[in-house]
Amino acid sequence: MKKKLKYDKKYLINWVDSSAMGGIWCSYEDLHSLCDTGHCQTIGWFNSEQNGMLAFHSQRSRTGQCGGTMAIPRVAILKAKRIK
Repeated sequence: MKKKLKYDKKYLINWVDSSAMGGIWCSYEDLHSLCDTGHCQTIGWFNSEQNGMLAFHSQRSRTGQCGGTMAIPRVAILKAKRIK
């Protein structure tokens, strides 16, 4: 994702996460289907970007505090759609 996000605006983020296979043995043919498990969606307010990591928070208060903060690598984000 190359677009610049706007501070304190809410987004629906589609991104890809890594996943461990739990040390299982499988055939090469089965490996492809096992690797298709890391697609994620997150909704949150954009807070900041530092060193290629974008920070979002899913909760905020009227007193200027936030919670549920998550950092997602920019390279892992497939799409960011601003929502109201």
